[in-house]
Amino acid sequence: MRYPTLLFLCAVAGLPSCVSPEVRSAGDDRYKDVKLVCDHKYAIDNLAFTFGAKFSTQEGMLKYINLTQPITGSDGKTLKLADILVELDLNGNGDVASWLVSGPAPTVSTYKALMDAAARDEDVIYDYSVTPANCKPTAFFEAEEQ
Repeated sequence: MRYPTLLFLCAVAGLPSCVSPEVRSAGDDRYKDVKLVCDHKYAIDNLAFTFGAKFSTQEGMLKYINLTQPITGSDGKTLKLADILVELDLNGNGDVASWLVSGPAPTVSTYKALMDAAARDEDVIYDYSVTPANCKPTAFFEAEEQ
């Protein structure tokens, strides 16, 4: 009986540190759509998008969600998709994915243009959506509290 009690105490003691800033400010509509990203995925000229796509084939999905895919921004800097990818959700009911990218505006806008071009070819993607995302660095809420 000692171990369940110890587990319960550890869970209760750690609970305040587990509450995310989104939960703490749930009543504040200013932060409703804020996605927190680690500092190295947030740039001064940050741009972020959430993509959703239903790919026609698995090969198409693997081609466009390739973590080692080089992306050269208009500023000449080359990053990999892994450098700007924040979230990735793969649906088990086919070749469906949704993902969030965040990073330097030239690189993210180049990736968006690449995905927009792929979406125009229904042999690659037959359903596509892209929406701007409101990303902030992880220290965003901490800086505001001070």
